[in-house]
Amino acid sequence: MEATVLLPRLKADRRHDIDALRAFAMLLGIGLHAALAYSGKPWLVVDSRQADFFYWFFSAAHGFRMPLFFLVSGYFTALLVSRRGLWAMLGNRASRILVPCLLGLATIVQLNVKVGDWAMGWNMRHPGTPLTGAVVRKENERIAPLLDAGADIEQPETRLKMRPLAWAVMTGNDEAARLLLERGADP
Repeated sequence: MEATVLLPRLKADRRHDIDALRAFAMLLGIGLHAALAYSGKPWLVVDSRQADFFYWFFSAAHGFRMPLFFLVSGYFTALLVSRRGLWAMLGNRASRILVPCLLGLATIVQLNVKVGDWAMGWNMRHPGTPLTGAVVRKENERIAPLLDAGADIEQPETRLKMRPLAWAVMTGNDEAARLLLERGADP
């Protein structure tokens, strides 16, 4: 028969060192999200001036922050279980994580979806190039003449930096996607 191993009660007061580490990781998140605009990766805000440094900074910061958050969370969860017990920890986590998550789901996420739909609609009504416009509006009869007239099949539009083939896929325009691929678009 196995003996049950009891976890020792941790007597640590507030851990200011771990709080400082967590605060540093949160502040690093500001730089991380600001760097996304200049990294060349798809993001809500994209600047025309981009540099590889920002992508590398984003990758390094993200690769450091997320494991750190899980590590710190695991430490504080173990601390909470040892001090108050499993059920008190579950209640604490529900009130501190589940309730805000549900409130955000009912409010912020809904607003984000509405704003995203509005922004996507605006971009679809104001495409950056004639070829992109034809693809987005599903004016497929205009695509071949535009390409024959010299339209660059790989030219991204100015706002989201998406090429015509990406717009064809995103808008579900299969006919345009096939035509662009037949004409040599880079998949």
